[in-house]
This record gives sequence, C-alpha cells and structure tokens, in this order.
Amino acid sequence: MQSNEQLFLEKLSDAELLFDTREAIKAEREATSIVVKYFREISARELYLKHACSSLFQFATEKLGYCAASAQARINAMELVVALPEVEKKIESGELSLTAAAKVQSFFRAEKKAKKTYTEAEKLAVVEVCLSKSTREVDRELTSRNPEVARTDSVKPVGADSFELRVTISEELEAKIRKLKGLLAHSQPTSRTEELLEMLVELGLEKFDPARKAERAVLRATMKHKSSVSNEPASEKTPKANDESLRAHETAARKSETETADDFVAKYSEPTQAKEVGCTKVGSFRAHETEKPSRNVSAADRHQVWIRNAGRGCEFTA
Repeated sequence: MQSNEQLFLEKLSDAELLFDTREAIKAEREATSIVVKYFREISARELYLKHACSSLFQFATEKLGYCAASAQARINAMELVVALPEVEKKIESGELSLTAAAKVQSFFRAEKKAKKTYTEAEKLAVVEVCLSKSTREVDRELTSRNPEVARTDSVKPVGADSFELRVTISEELEAKIRKLKGLLAHSQPTSRTEELLEMLVELGLEKFDPARKAERAVLRATMKHKSSVSNEPASEKTPKANDESLRAHETAARKSETETADDFVAKYSEPTQAKEVGCTKVGSFRAHETEKPSRNVSAADRHQVWIRNAGRGCEFTA
C-alpha cells in the first residue's frame, strides 16, 4: 500500500517535482549548516567529555549516530568555520558545499603538518577557488597546490566479507611490487596484488606479532621437554630432574627463537680436550684418557650432564 507522501509525489507535475526537490536541497543545506553550528558550540563547551567521550568525533559517531565519514566531514567544516568565520555564510548559501569545506580543512591540516603556514587572507583565497565547484574539481585544485593531499588511504566495504583498499604509492614502490611479482611468477604465475599483500602481511605478523612469538616459544619449549624426557632412562626420571630440564628448555626458548636443543648444548660447551669427563650414571662422573678426541656424545649422556650442570653443558679438564 502506497503512503500518502508517495501518492502526493506522484501527483506532482515535472516542474513541481523539480521545484520541491530544490527546496528540499535548500532545507537540507540549511539543516547541515545548523548542525555545524551546534558542533561548534559542543566543541567549545567540551560537552563530549561529560558523555564519556574523549573527542567530538567519538561523540558524533557513538552518541549522535553519524558514520565516521559524515562525522568527520561536519567536524572539518566546523573547524574551518572557527578559523574563517566568513565561510559560514558560504556554506549556508550553498556556494561552498559541506564536502568541499571538509576537504579544504583537511588540506590546511596537511599543510600545517608539512610545516607550511597560511595567513587568513591566503586561506580565504584557497576557499574562493573552491566555491561552486564539484568534489572532483575541488580535489584537483587542492592537489595542484600540494600533491601530498591526494596521498590518502581509504578502506570501504564492498561486500559481506570483502573491502576495497585505496592507497596512493610512489613510482619506486610500484616498481618494487612489479619486481616481486616477477620473482614469484614461477610459483604463482597468476598472483594478484591482493594475494601478494596477504603474503607480505603474513610474513610481517610472523616476524613482529608478540602473540605469535610467544606461541612459538611455548611450543618449542614443550617439544624440547618431551624430547628430553623420552631420551632419559626410565629408572632415572625424577620429578626434580624433569623440573630442571623443563626450566632449562624454557630458558633456551626465551633466549633464542630459532635455537635447537643441540644448539643450546653446543653454545655452552667448550672445545674437546685430551681428557674428557665421561658419564657413567647420574651423579657419578670420572675422567678417562681418550686415544682419539671426539665431540660425539650420546643423547642420554648429554642430557644427564645438562641436568646436572643446570644447563651449562659438559665439563672438561685439561
């Protein structure tokens, strides 16, 4: 069933429809201008702090229901009006659209970050060249003054489980991407930029993510402990020895993410001497002559020495 409003619109002539549309746009523009004024007063009073919000942006999105883009556009326009009061009437009249005002303020913010200052007259001159222009024309005008303005990232959803990432990159980076794709062409001939980006992000997370590092360290310590326990004679597996072995493995894992059990022993061992301490049983060691010096030590002996010496490796005598 059609609403009364829909029936009313259908009865309008073409001329009446266009006239009413223009009036609605004018009312929308005036309403937006009023919202900008309200934002200015809320900001001046820091009213957002009384509502547990750290910024006007957070207040606009969480308390007023604006999406991030709409909230930021109104905040930018408000900041421009605060800096240049003359702009307020231009927004009200429609000479300067809300989007254009927001872009101009973003431009000034980027310039300030780049240590470039503008006088009030210079700012007004920038505003003047943006009056009655489309969004694309405003972008072109601001980019001509500072190409870095165009180097902004954006992410927006394009489906239930996908996003569009838009980023401006340098010519040098583009060449590096092409080179990397060429190097991977033999294994991934149809690789898309998305797949390449995913691979690089995964490599970065593996290297820098503290959570993944911690998981790998725990896994290695557990595996080393199980390995050492399996090599120990059943009659000599005491709780104390097991605890010491586990602590030694955990220490090794923390000191080096890539260090193996053999690396750990070798790291703390000294070169083989003419006389080497031999292992007969736990707690009993004797020195014996070796006709041919050898670095080979059985896994069981090595493990027992490791436990006895609290992870310091084997002992040698001259």
